[in-house]
Amino acid sequence: MHSQYFVDFDGTIARDDVGHAFFTRFGSSAEAYLEIERAWLNDELSSADLYRAACPYMRVSPGQFADFLAEHKIDPTFADFLDYAGAHNESALVLSDGFRNYIQPLLAAAGVSGLEVCANVFSFEKSGAITPAFPYEKYTCGKCANCKRHHVISRRQADATTVFIGDGKSDCCGAIECDVVFAKKDLEKFCRQHRIDYFPFHDFHDVIRSLEIIRNRA
Repeated sequence: MHSQYFVDFDGTIARDDVGHAFFTRFGSSAEAYLEIERAWLNDELSSADLYRAACPYMRVSPGQFADFLAEHKIDPTFADFLDYAGAHNESALVLSDGFRNYIQPLLAAAGVSGLEVCANVFSFEKSGAITPAFPYEKYTCGKCANCKRHHVISRRQADATTVFIGDGKSDCCGAIECDVVFAKKDLEKFCRQHRIDYFPFHDFHDVIRSLEIIRNRA
């Protein structure tokens, strides 16, 4: 079996939801952000709409953002997973409906380099607000700013077993296009509701163990 991995960031590579923490920490009203987020969870807003509504009310400087990043780390077992994939000459692509601004620094802080990251981006404004940009919005499903389904379909290799690893609502679009799914939290609920086969996992050591079982069956 030769696998190709599509991996979520918030809640997966990073054990906590860094994006959620960012918006609740630096939004001028955490309660207002949570109300906007609830609308997104109820499919009343796309994630692009959520960000467009929330970003003008952020109050954060680049220095404060750097201090915030110092509080967060990625799952230490992710490095073992990358070593495992590399030993089998397999590739991994990071897919996120969050922001590259925090993903790449957190990966770099953990010594992870060379991974391609497909995500949204933002820029800092003098007012303390941030302005989001969505490089992949033209491929949207209508719910996501960065639809992971597009990346799976456009990047999958004909001879590879596609593997999706994720935990959240924005992972559903990508997961349904993959041959093998590792799921927890909201993605696990989605898989159960839609009768999609999946492997539950806590960290990337669980993923490695399950992949070894799959390889031995092949």
